[in-house]
This record gives sequence, C-alpha cells and structure tokens, in this order.
Amino acid sequence: KPEYKEAYASHAHRCVGKLAVLPSTGRKGVATTLLHEAITILKQNNTPYVFSFVAFSPVTNFPSMMFHEKNGFERVAISISRHLYQMDNYRSFLYCKTL
Repeated sequence: KPEYKEAYASHAHRCVGKLAVLPSTGRKGVATTLLHEAITILKQNNTPYVFSFVAFSPVTNFPSMMFHEKNGFERVAISISRHLYQMDNYRSFLYCKTL
C-alpha cells in the first residue's frame, strides 16, 4: 500500500522485533498483553505507526499472521525474495498498525 511507504521510510515509527512466549503460556493472552503494553508506551511517545515483518516463504508463520491481524495490524507490503537467515527465497509480509 503506497500510502505507508513514507511512514515506513521515516523515523516516526517503531518495529516489533521478536515477540514470543513459551509454548506453555500459549493461548493465554500473554503475547497480546505484551503487545498492548508496548503500544501503550509507543502512544505515550507519540509514535504514529508500528511495523512488523512476518515470514511467508519458504516457511509460513500462520500463527503470527493471525496474531497480527487479530490485533489490528494490516498487511501493507511484501518483501522481495532474498537469502536471509540461511534460507533461500525468504519473503515476508510487512504489517502496520496505526496508533
């Protein structure tokens, strides 16, 4: 989505790096709580956008896609195919949440 290009290229955003929980805490709202706490802090710092990459090739991270979409993130771009993390043809979705 071209309207997010300038926002991503600017310094007025933050990216979710890695958000993970132990398997034993899965489906208990821990990751959602962590994300909401981070968003609260970002809003206090007047951060207008938060971005996050989610892999879909050569492996597809369906749980992360569902988590992002459930929490109000929108798919705004697709990365070009490249070699990353010792994987060929790595591709990802760029998700954005407007705060």
